[in-house]
Amino acid sequence: MKKNHLLLLLLCIAFSAAAANASADDAKALFTRGYDAYFKNDHDEAIRSLEQAVKLDPNNYEYFYYLGKSFSKRKEYSSAEKSFLEAVKLNPGHIDSMSQLAEIYYSRRDYTLSYKYYRSILDIDAKNFDASFSLGRVYFDTNRIDEAVEQFAAALEMSKNDPHLLYYLGRSYMNKENWFQAIGKLTDAIKLNPLNPLYYFWRGNAYFASRDYRNPESSEWKSPDDYRKALELGMSSATPF
Repeated sequence: MKKNHLLLLLLCIAFSAAAANASADDAKALFTRGYDAYFKNDHDEAIRSLEQAVKLDPNNYEYFYYLGKSFSKRKEYSSAEKSFLEAVKLNPGHIDSMSQLAEIYYSRRDYTLSYKYYRSILDIDAKNFDASFSLGRVYFDTNRIDEAVEQFAAALEMSKNDPHLLYYLGRSYMNKENWFQAIGKLTDAIKLNPLNPLYYFWRGNAYFASRDYRNPESSEWKSPDDYRKALELGMSSATPF
């Protein structure tokens, strides 16, 4: 009798192990299908396959990450948020999932949560340019201008050739009424990307604020030229701020 019980127990263990292996294999196959569909922009198929994969193997953060990305592609951000949160729960150091969450919260203007995830990324990787720049945007949008300048300056040490970073740094100097520093950074942004009307518009504002317009005979009377250039590049109106 004891031998029969032992044999039955061994059979149950073997069956459970085989079933678990089969589930893992099925989940991997479904993930591969969903992954391939994602990169073919077939997001409906990606979601179908990845949702099945996470049901079979709910402990794989990568499955949840790509499920979240697929939802994001369909602009289903609430579902994407849930998937990315699961990915971070399973792998607290997964920077890509934290970055996706931070962007979702930033787009909602939930600056508390976006700050939390950008800060967490930098705690893991202090040289992460995207997180450093984005954290600066959070500071800028919440009018924490001194911290924005400091954060943008740190990001600039990582990459000196990002025109939009220079634009934000210029805008931050404008908020501090440091007009000539603003002009310098916005000029650097224009050198890197001479086709963005915003850069000319805000440099025009910086020139205007520096009172260059009060001396029309001066060669430094630049604000009207910048406003005209902004209009040429497609801005609907360009008047001093």
